[in-house]
Amino acid sequence: MFCSYCNTPFEILPIAEGKNKYCKKCGHLIYKKENNSIIIHAAELIVKPDEELELRERINREKEIRYKEQLERKQKEQEHRVRLEQERSLKEQEEQKRKQQEKEELERLFQLQLEQQKNLQKEKEDQERLLQVQLEAEKNLKEQVLQEQLASEKQERLRLELELADREQKIKTEKDNLEKVKAAAERERFEKEKQLIAEKESVRIQLPSGNEKSKTILIQPTYNNWSRYALPLLAGVLLTLTFFYFKDKISAISKSVKTNKVLASTDTNTSIKQILNTDTALLDQLRTNLIGKEILSWKTIKPNEITSLTILSANNQEDAHQYSVSVDLDDNSNTKATAELDLSYNKIILDKVETTKIIYKNIAPVNAWFSFEPIANCTISINTNNNPIQLKFCDDCSITKIVSTANSPQQIESASNIYIKSDNKYEAVVEFSYVPIHTNQ
Repeated sequence: MFCSYCNTPFEILPIAEGKNKYCKKCGHLIYKKENNSIIIHAAELIVKPDEELELRERINREKEIRYKEQLERKQKEQEHRVRLEQERSLKEQEEQKRKQQEKEELERLFQLQLEQQKNLQKEKEDQERLLQVQLEAEKNLKEQVLQEQLASEKQERLRLELELADREQKIKTEKDNLEKVKAAAERERFEKEKQLIAEKESVRIQLPSGNEKSKTILIQPTYNNWSRYALPLLAGVLLTLTFFYFKDKISAISKSVKTNKVLASTDTNTSIKQILNTDTALLDQLRTNLIGKEILSWKTIKPNEITSLTILSANNQEDAHQYSVSVDLDDNSNTKATAELDLSYNKIILDKVETTKIIYKNIAPVNAWFSFEPIANCTISINTNNNPIQLKFCDDCSITKIVSTANSPQQIESASNIYIKSDNKYEAVVEFSYVPIHTNQ
């Protein structure tokens, strides 16, 4: 609608009862609300006929102009909407193209990553195969060296055994010869004594005569009294000289055999230890026999607590076997220890397990004290692994600073409590070795 005064277009909007609406341009009343109805106010115009015609033409022209303006505005709006739609479509196409390019780029990168992973996997497999070949070659070489070493040691043991058997046979032969000489000397002495006794008794000579009976004349021997003891004395001197002559030879041979035994034992001790520690059946048997046994401070050894076992020495006899072993223990709850044990077997039965030493590792923290109760009735050695630490035995006790190594550990007396702390800015691993007191006596 248009204002009747200035022909300004307006829209009828809802207003409250009794309110008026005025033209924004000329300020005249255009409509009002009375009795819930909108009353449009029209200007009272008094015009002449010619002016009325001119006014109508002017109004029609203005209506036509406004209609054209509306058409142009609608056309522009339509063109604007079309242009916006085209821009939106173009943007969507560009967005789709960009997404397609991103997708293709991602797929290309993914394919490239897959290719790189395949190459890395192939390189890893090649390295593993090469490493496996190297390990296999090293294993075969070690086995060959070990077999050669075992064969050499076996030949050396056989040579030593043969040499020892030969020397023992020589000693036995010399002993037999000595016994024969002693027996021959004894028989010769006995025969000479028997002959002397027979000569001493009498010498009977019969003198023939015609009709007279034969007479027996006792003739005393003509040698002196000392000659009857000469032969036994000479036999005794000969026997004594023979005994001392062969005694020196027997002693020298015996010493030589003992020396060779000691040298053979010393040379093969390390090799025998290596052979024992490569005997997996023996190691598994020792490990199995230790399960369920109690040792110092660890109590009962459970399955899977033995991480490693090493034979330190062995003494095998006919029915009794003794082994000294080192056992690494782990209870799978962050407690680890290394124990040295003496195992005594009665035939094939583990008869006795004795702990000679047990080692625990503790951490000396920084700027804090770590306390624990040591094992009772033991001598205690501390190895700080060349790390400086602080040591005390109660909360209010004096502090001692120590540094020690495995070759020169710090000895302390038995204590009910031990407190340790690092004496620098790094944590220190401290080894506490416990040796039962009865083993030192």
